[in-house]
Amino acid sequence: MSVDEDSNRHLPLAVVAIDFGTTYTGYAYSSRNEFQKSKSNCAGIINHNNWASGFAGLYSFKAPTVALFNSEKEFDCFGYEAEDKYARLAENKVHHKWYYFSRFKMQLFDKMKLSRDFAIADQLGKCLPAIDVFSESIKYLAKAAKKEFVNAGQDNLVSDIIWVITVPAIWNEPAKQFMRQAAIKAGIDKDNLMLALEPEAAALYCRYLPGKEANDIRSYFHGGRYMVVDMGGK
Repeated sequence: MSVDEDSNRHLPLAVVAIDFGTTYTGYAYSSRNEFQKSKSNCAGIINHNNWASGFAGLYSFKAPTVALFNSEKEFDCFGYEAEDKYARLAENKVHHKWYYFSRFKMQLFDKMKLSRDFAIADQLGKCLPAIDVFSESIKYLAKAAKKEFVNAGQDNLVSDIIWVITVPAIWNEPAKQFMRQAAIKAGIDKDNLMLALEPEAAALYCRYLPGKEANDIRSYFHGGRYMVVDMGGK
């Protein structure tokens, strides 16, 4: 049941959606006021972060799904920052005791049982508990999203956010539950957390496309068909 369908459900002041991708990860956010003012124009009410790569000088809506932990198994950084820092460590040949996890999401795929001590291997084969790698990554993304509201002078929204995390439609229930547990461990209240299947989220977005794009797609809605293609990396 959607928030709009249930009049008794609390309407949050803001929504943050985290696209935890296999290769790249990003987040988008919107306030309730922005959405209500512009319901017919989804593209106009979605905000997103720009990630910067120090080495390449690039700006992107998404960052590499890379998490770096130090030799004490403590989370250090994520995304382009993790890539750049690990490259410097490797250049100085002091990287061997660090934990560098890249494209680790699909290590959850097709696991019929996932316990809290389930471990995943980093680039050099060293292992850490998967729950720590995922939860620290989500915590980093959530903190970055909250900072966006604070920087925009909307501090009051931070305490009333619905968090949406996208998951692949091919994932089984243990993998979905694991992602939920990782988000809760990251500090997200379970009552403010939703998982969304990636293709369903994309299909729903099509309902709110603006202008010409909306007319092009809506012409297929009445008895027709359209295809959602996931062009993500592996």
